[in-house]
Amino acid sequence: MDSGDADGVDFVARPGDIAFFDLGRTWTADVETEATGRTITLLAPRSLVEAESKGRSLHGTVLRGVPAVVLAQCMQSVVLALPHLDPDAAAGYEDVVASLLRVSLGIAEPDLSPRPDHSLRDRAYAYIAEHLSETWLGPTSMCAALSVSRAQLYRAFASDGGIALVIRRKRLELVYRELTRAKMSNETIDALALRCGFTSKSQLARAFKDFYGMTPSQARTDGRRTIGDPSIARLHRRLEFFSP
Repeated sequence: MDSGDADGVDFVARPGDIAFFDLGRTWTADVETEATGRTITLLAPRSLVEAESKGRSLHGTVLRGVPAVVLAQCMQSVVLALPHLDPDAAAGYEDVVASLLRVSLGIAEPDLSPRPDHSLRDRAYAYIAEHLSETWLGPTSMCAALSVSRAQLYRAFASDGGIALVIRRKRLELVYRELTRAKMSNETIDALALRCGFTSKSQLARAFKDFYGMTPSQARTDGRRTIGDPSIARLHRRLEFFSP
């Protein structure tokens, strides 16, 4: 399985899929598993592809399912036949491939936009909850633990701004709960920062102020002052039982 980024477009290509790349644009790929079959590469003029896609860029598009199977079989037949064709016949085959490409894209068009993997989101949230206090928790460790690519993980949390922001938000919510809970301890901000997965007090302070508009010390003071306020108590319960 190949995955990566095609000039801002995340893609995941599995065995049997057809991936489109514009050689005039950039892309990076991360091979998740060792290929067990062969890969066929077919170069086509950009003008031909754009004509059949109605001017839409296909850079990073992955075709799968029946359209991919039919188009792939046609491509394999053309590759085998090319050495034995004269120029006139080759031009005719080009028309056949172009027509089949147009039909395949038309069938697959409703499914070209990737959808979030909700089962992956559930597994990711469970993993985050289990390892939230670990400073090494991040996209790299989660990809390895969940056996997914960065592109898959990002796509599942694209609406949240990415998995890194989700982890930071969860850590900050935990810090806020600890600072303002009814049975407050005398734990230092430094110790709390390390316990909640931050590398230092200063890192926590910057992130906390950006998120809540106050420092951790101010939140602790305000929490002690307003802990009996029913609206604050409701906020505490919402954060404590927050479920994504």
